[in-house]
This record gives sequence, structure tokens and C-alpha cells, in this order.
Amino acid sequence: MIRNAKEKDLNEIYEISNEQLGFNYIKKDSIKHLINNNFAIILIFEENKEILGFSLFEIIDNDRLKLELKTLYKKLDKKIKNSNNFGFLNIVAVKEKSKGKGIGSLLTLETIDKVKQQNIKYTFSLAWQNKTKINIGNILLRSGFKQLQKIENYYYEDSIAKKYSCPTCGEPPCKCSAIVYIYEEKTKL
Repeated sequence: MIRNAKEKDLNEIYEISNEQLGFNYIKKDSIKHLINNNFAIILIFEENKEILGFSLFEIIDNDRLKLELKTLYKKLDKKIKNSNNFGFLNIVAVKEKSKGKGIGSLLTLETIDKVKQQNIKYTFSLAWQNKTKINIGNILLRSGFKQLQKIENYYYEDSIAKKYSCPTCGEPPCKCSAIVYIYEEKTKL
């Protein structure tokens, strides 16, 4: 079952985040803030009272988009830059033992449904790329996202500044790249 996250889910969300994204990639107080924020949606997938995965979606402004997309922002089409708000599918994470069961896909599709209710035209997502694979890339493509560009060493400075570890690289700095994806909500006629 997919539902909105509540404060009581904080510890399980944090554990999944640490397991899948690296220790302290997202801090507990940040998760708590986002659960109670009108500009964020955290969905969880729960089965037999156990949280097996979660997604984090945020409505962001142009300044935040510049931070997230870094050098790619300058290359975006003017019609995109002229939008006021953007969707940002920040995280989709599933417990290791539950991967391959379609949970990430279900969370992504449910998140897109929520985006449609928010009247957001453009939603971006980053797929973490290590040496061997692009995490969530195929799920994003199947969900209607289009791949834009790869940003080399995307997490390098951030991992040093925030002192989070990477599941592949270990302690900072993280040398993994990010693949940027965009979802464009089609205007209804």
C-alpha cells in the first residue's frame, strides 16, 4: 500500500535512506521538516506494517533548480526557465531485500499522479550513476521522463560539505555522476 508519510515513519525512512543512498545523505531533521512541509510529498510503500520504500518529491523554485542542475541549467530552453515552480523527484529508495518487485516503479508512478494534481508542468529528477549502473534510470524512462544530460562528479562537493558517505565510494568525496531527467506534463486540450 502506498500512503503519505507521517512523523511516526521517520526512523524507517531514515534507515532506508542510509542503506540505499549513503549514511546521512538526508538527515532525520530534514525528513521531519519535509514530512510537515506543504511543498513536499513523501510517499511510502508499506506491506505488513513494514516500510519497504519511499519517494520524496518537492516543489522548487528557479533558484533551487539552478542549484540542483548546476551547469545544465544554462542550457535549458527559455520556456522551461520561465516557469515559476518545478517538480523535483529527489529520491526513490527501496530496501535492498525488496528490490526487483516493482516498488520503485509504483512509487514513481504514484508520485507523478501527485505532480499532476499540483499543476506542475516540468518535473526533474536525478539518477545516481556509479561505475556500473544508473540507479532508477530505467524506472524514470518507463514513467515518461526523458534523459537530458550527465553531470560528472555531481555529488563531489556536496558530499564533502554535508559529510555523507556514498554506497559506492565510501567516505567523501563521492565521485559518482548524476543523470538529469525531465518529465513534461502535457497540456490538456
